Amino acid sequence: MAAAAGADGAVPDRRYRHYALGVLTVVYFFNFADRQVLAVLLEDIKLEFALSDTELGLLSGLAFALFYSTLGIPIARLADRANRVKIVAGACAVWSLATAACGLAANFVQLLLARIAVGVGEAGCAPPTHAVLADYYRKSELSRALGILTAAAPAGAIAGVILGGIIAESWGWRYAFIVVGLPGLLVAAVAFFTLREPERGRLSETPPSGERPAFLDTAKRLFANRVFLFVTLGNAFAVMMAYVVANWAPPLYRRVFELGAAEVGLYAALGIVIGGLPGTIAGGIMSDMLVRRDPRWQGWMPAIGLVIAFPLLLTAPFSPTVLGAALVFAAGTFFANLCLGPAAALIQTVARPDERALAASLYIFVGSGLGIGVGPLVVGLLSDGFAPAYGTDSLRYAMAATSVLTLMGAAMFLAAAPALRRGDASD
Repeated sequence: MAAAAGADGAVPDRRYRHYALGVLTVVYFFNFADRQVLAVLLEDIKLEFALSDTELGLLSGLAFALFYSTLGIPIARLADRANRVKIVAGACAVWSLATAACGLAANFVQLLLARIAVGVGEAGCAPPTHAVLADYYRKSELSRALGILTAAAPAGAIAGVILGGIIAESWGWRYAFIVVGLPGLLVAAVAFFTLREPERGRLSETPPSGERPAFLDTAKRLFANRVFLFVTLGNAFAVMMAYVVANWAPPLYRRVFELGAAEVGLYAALGIVIGGLPGTIAGGIMSDMLVRRDPRWQGWMPAIGLVIAFPLLLTAPFSPTVLGAALVFAAGTFFANLCLGPAAALIQTVARPDERALAASLYIFVGSGLGIGVGPLVVGLLSDGFAPAYGTDSLRYAMAATSVLTLMGAAMFLAAAPALRRGDASD
């Protein structure tokens, strides 16, 4: 009985299941809108507070990721026993208020602390959300469901950069944080009052044990699993590259092509519309189709996408026009994002029902720690280092240097594929 605590009995019909996916997707949308609005505001913040690119990398990456990734683990442990949808709703309220608070910062330290608070709130979103959907959707449908959910990430980022750019140019960067952040409070209320907790493990071949395994034992068992280990690492390299583009393309457009914030927001959104959103959805659909032929396609398809993305992301920063840069970034992002849906589904597949939120949190811990925390900071460090030699073009060379991350991610997915063939993915 303990394993199903917080459940409302039998799961509602198909229509309600899709409604739940829709609400959680909207929550995920605001998760990324609030997270990414900062990217289009970095140049204005840099000028007002006289910051270096390294400090911008710390603000946009490590400060957020450190708390986002580490707090996700204890929250996931709670979610594996408590009501997951209530945790998601509460987390949404916290990060929405914290995003608005960023607009009230009087100096770099206050902005850094508000950004940390955004990471604290957002730590409670993805792990319990993934676990809930694994109890709503069968294994054969889960890649598609998680692909739709994950597609809210680029969609939210689109809204964040467009609205952020328009508002910043009209009223200043502080108002951008406030206007983008506060609507999340309404979404949190809808999730809290309308979503029901599904019975834990209802669709799993392995029923919940009712016991609470020790954290270290669970973590060791998961990382000893070949699929979990290599898919987690492959996703981390892909996420690292994704945040390099998402966080640094807007400053690149403003710095190199001398555009205003509103125009930069539109070009940044163009890349996400063409690349990020379709790539994420296509990855989930293609994975569900190809896996029927051979389970190894859940490893092969992401690897192929990341290899194709490499030359595109290598050359995009050197495009002679901002439109060219946005389109090439978009193409690279499309192929790189093919891995997101299949990766999230594989993590839920190899985890036991009563450890799915924890498995998702460990997966996100590695992805966020490397992807969000390290990626943008490394670009800032490289850009500052290249500046004496390349001036305003230093950011171009810094972003190009990190494109090798896509090849590292591809190697990880290829390493996971043999285990999928043997059918021992859950061992």
